[in-house]
Amino acid sequence: GIIPSLAAGSNDRKWRGLTIPDGTTQLFLFVFQWKMIRALRGRLGEIMLGVVNADAERVKQWLQQANIRHYICEHCHGLHLSELQEREGGVDARVFVEEDGILLTTELELRPSALFAVQAELTRLNMAYPSIKLFLDVSDDSLPRLVACDLLLGRHGVSFEQFIYFVQATVDATVQLLDEGQEFNWLIWPDEMESGAGEALH
Repeated sequence: GIIPSLAAGSNDRKWRGLTIPDGTTQLFLFVFQWKMIRALRGRLGEIMLGVVNADAERVKQWLQQANIRHYICEHCHGLHLSELQEREGGVDARVFVEEDGILLTTELELRPSALFAVQAELTRLNMAYPSIKLFLDVSDDSLPRLVACDLLLGRHGVSFEQFIYFVQATVDATVQLLDEGQEFNWLIWPDEMESGAGEALH
């Protein structure tokens, strides 16, 4: 609360080094102005730092601003990144706006015969690519997938620069992972999808 004290030799009041004119109306105006200054100070800090609570529309604008090709499909609420989506072996590369931040995830379709080899390499891969988290997604109704993802924490807001650095670092690491997967013949090619679905795990 405000506890002004009388300044010696004056009818005005002093609070936090500021002179408050005497009278109820003037005091009210002073308090109002002080609160406005505090609010503006916080807002100016956000403007200077460019920190905002990014939603899906803001993320889309940032991708466009950085000339990062992307598109929206009608089957999910993610923003698909064309650079990764068009790479051989990549299935879904998407940016999601979540409650805790911005998630970038890419799914790599694996040959069923390579599943155990990738599983054996998983610890090494996570150490080799520290900017992304890697794990296997195996289900009975689809081919096994290696999922690469990273989360930009943004509960208190993120800036354009933070977001673009996050996207570029994650994309670069995922491209290197795709190259390694192709080198070791872990990934299934699009023209092998039909025949690959019938491979058995040995």
